[in-house]
Amino acid sequence: CLVERVETTGGRASGVVAGARAADGRRVRLRVRAKAVVVAAGTLHTPKLLAASGVARRTSQGLGRGVTLHPAFR
Repeated sequence: CLVERVETTGGRASGVVAGARAADGRRVRLRVRAKAVVVAAGTLHTPKLLAASGVARRTSQGLGRGVTLHPAFR
């Protein structure tokens, strides 16, 4: 299952839309509604997911601007 975007209602996260593969190999789209949504896609993928969700248009244009790789990363 791979989250494609966060859905919002009234300016608040209200669920997610994700793509997955069914047991027979078909691609299916899932919509999960929730009272709370936690985005934990990592340093590199969280800004991309939020931008795809339209959050970047409603907040700062610097979404992901301060992202740097850890010095130990090669």
